[in-house]
Amino acid sequence: LIAHRLAHGQVLLVAPDERQINQIEKELLEFLPEISIARLDGHIPRDDRYRNYLRVVRGVSRVAL
Repeated sequence: LIAHRLAHGQVLLVAPDERQINQIEKELLEFLPEISIARLDGHIPRDDRYRNYLRVVRGVSRVAL
């Protein structure tokens, strides 16, 4: 489903906790190693989160997690 949606644009994935975010990121990179994932969760430093946000807004990252 994610690969299908990526063919048409960007994808936003939402998970309830860091453990699941890590698991989703790992599985996505195994299945689609060429994609750019931007993490926007509160467990990364604020500066990194903002840079990732800008990557999503500019279309550089096609998956926001």
